[in-house]
Amino acid sequence: NNKKVSGFINRYRCKDGSYKYIEWQSQPGVGNFTYSSARDVTEKKQKEQELQHLSYHDQLTGLYNRQFLNTIIDDEMTRSENYEQKLTLCIMDLDHFKHVNDTWGHPIGDELLKLTAETALEHKRNSDLLIRFGGEEFVMLMPGTNLDGAIVSLEKIREAIASMNHPVTGKQTISIGIAERMKHESFFDWYKRADEALYRAKRGGRNRVEASV
Repeated sequence: NNKKVSGFINRYRCKDGSYKYIEWQSQPGVGNFTYSSARDVTEKKQKEQELQHLSYHDQLTGLYNRQFLNTIIDDEMTRSENYEQKLTLCIMDLDHFKHVNDTWGHPIGDELLKLTAETALEHKRNSDLLIRFGGEEFVMLMPGTNLDGAIVSLEKIREAIASMNHPVTGKQTISIGIAERMKHESFFDWYKRADEALYRAKRGGRNRVEASV
């Protein structure tokens, strides 16, 4: 009765290019024999992947969500310290978004959020992680990036959003606050500095990038 059951899951590529997941289980039999069984668990795997995708992505924009950031942020901060790499955080906030919702309603506001997300995604660098933090606020984590590099990259995003033209709301702008993480700085303090820079961008006339120094 001490016979050990072992199992693993293999992914196989089918002729049509799709993938199937097969779960194998085996246990020692009589003498030198081993009993093995296999079952198709593709549907189960797909449901697991869909649930994980939903838990880490914002349903409206398709961007990563706050839960995803909570999951990765400690590892990202540790990695940047271990490899002595810069790590910069930016907070982007749509200007006068309340006016959009109050004037044209939330469905138009949602359209504008999606358009903003698409534009930012199109102009960001591949290494940057764009997250919808809540409401009209977006956060971007920029690994291996110092303050100067972040400013250059974010100015491109700011200009691209200022150039887009929604058929109902017309031109829209975004204010951006950024902070390069200090050594051993907590996420709370780091985020607070980026948020203070965002406030300065709003107070300074909006449609601008402000850095915490």
